[in-house]
Amino acid sequence: MLVGARLARGSIGPRLWPIGLICVGLVLFGFAWTMSSPPFQAPDEASHYLRAMELDQGELLGPRVRYATPGASPAQLAFAAHDARGVEVPAAMSPGNEVCEDGKPDVRGCLEVTPTGDYYPVAYVLPAVGLKLASNATEALWFGRILSLLPCVALILAGLFALWDSSGWSLAGALGALTPMVLFVCSILNPSGLEIASNFAFVAAAFRIARDRARAPKFSWILLGLSGVLTIVAYQTGPLSALAGLAIAVGLIGAIAGRELLAARRRELARLGALFVAAGLAWAGYSILSGVAHSQFDASPFWASLQQGLDALRSVWEDAVGNFSSLTVPLPAPARWLWWSADAALVLGALMLGSRRERIVVAVTLALVLLYPVLFFAWVYRLSGYGLQGRQLLPILMLVPLLSGEVIHRNLRQTAFRPAARLVVPAALVGFAAFQAYAWWYNARVSAGVPHAGAFWVHAHWDPPLGWPVWIAVVGLGTLALITAAAGLYRCLAARAPARSFEVLV
Repeated sequence: MLVGARLARGSIGPRLWPIGLICVGLVLFGFAWTMSSPPFQAPDEASHYLRAMELDQGELLGPRVRYATPGASPAQLAFAAHDARGVEVPAAMSPGNEVCEDGKPDVRGCLEVTPTGDYYPVAYVLPAVGLKLASNATEALWFGRILSLLPCVALILAGLFALWDSSGWSLAGALGALTPMVLFVCSILNPSGLEIASNFAFVAAAFRIARDRARAPKFSWILLGLSGVLTIVAYQTGPLSALAGLAIAVGLIGAIAGRELLAARRRELARLGALFVAAGLAWAGYSILSGVAHSQFDASPFWASLQQGLDALRSVWEDAVGNFSSLTVPLPAPARWLWWSADAALVLGALMLGSRRERIVVAVTLALVLLYPVLFFAWVYRLSGYGLQGRQLLPILMLVPLLSGEVIHRNLRQTAFRPAARLVVPAALVGFAAFQAYAWWYNARVSAGVPHAGAFWVHAHWDPPLGWPVWIAVVGLGTLALITAAAGLYRCLAARAPARSFEVLV
């Protein structure tokens, strides 16, 4: 085999082990996040658990039922009631914070109500399998979380491999996009994680094809098709996320190179187009069948609604970096500003180094990404009565650092191998590892019930499976893997490794 021969000669191994260690580190962090959040204490997790139970019982859509929840406004009740479905839940499998349709505790099994009962089913298929492996709700949630995490991690790692070309700078945008909130959302039972991870992989594959065009490896084309379909069908806003990523990739390619790509890969592009149209039709068909797409548009009062959209932007930017548990554990403001400062440096670098067309693409993308949450909340989501959450917009928000990092990588060329430039990405990876470890530790203290204790595991009021010391060790190993990978990135740059596509035999 070609790959095996090259590994034996040592020509691929040294270039792949840094990205391999990065993948190991992210997998370890993902499992640590999965186990360190108490059961059903994540955003709407009980509702998503009941949605998975619908599929476990062989029902695509449960019966429509009356929905009521204490303290909800009339707008919130009307919005949630539209998606409410009933599911028969055995008493042992009932989440502790859920009750029967009649408002009484589930002690013998009864019909329970989930306000996410008609959400797109793709993200719930594997968690539904997990429910079959458990004898009680807590066990079922752990299985569901793990099976929800696995496809997300697989997509993120595939996206990293698509971007990787041995220079280290090829991953700069990914480091800015993969906030701690991304790992947290991927670690809990919900559909947002799949949309985020699949759009990350989709954009990464599109960038790799835009970078190499006719020479792009087959792996990138397969990933583009698979992740594009998953992005479209994962969530209500999936088609918009996929279109945004695709538009940016087309902008990077440009007209002349685009015609060359079309001539060289006409068959692949035709197949992808047909696949994405089919996915879009499936999305639309399910939307009509279930009624899940029921948002309204109202721009009046014009200026007052825009002001509310601007007010919502603050919570979006806070949540996008890190707001854990049931969105009740936000990272401190200095930590959030540190992350956004790093992303701002990526944008500035792209505007300084990019060609005229690339600078335009970056500037337009930044403007639209900043404007989208404002207009979406002001004219659409405001009517639901609920606040806007950063996790809902992460598939769009991550486009800015991903694009900026790609533009920098495309224009550094041999500059990336100069002594000063060789230090930037390894140092950024060390900072990324430290920040991820800090975010996990910050949330773990709250989950343990001792938010102000340094050695929180000693006096913990809640312990995850296997105990806190095990997961602290897992985070430590993940951090060590990322730091070791940083040393590998520096060696790749120091050796002036050529930026060439590695070959994958499919």
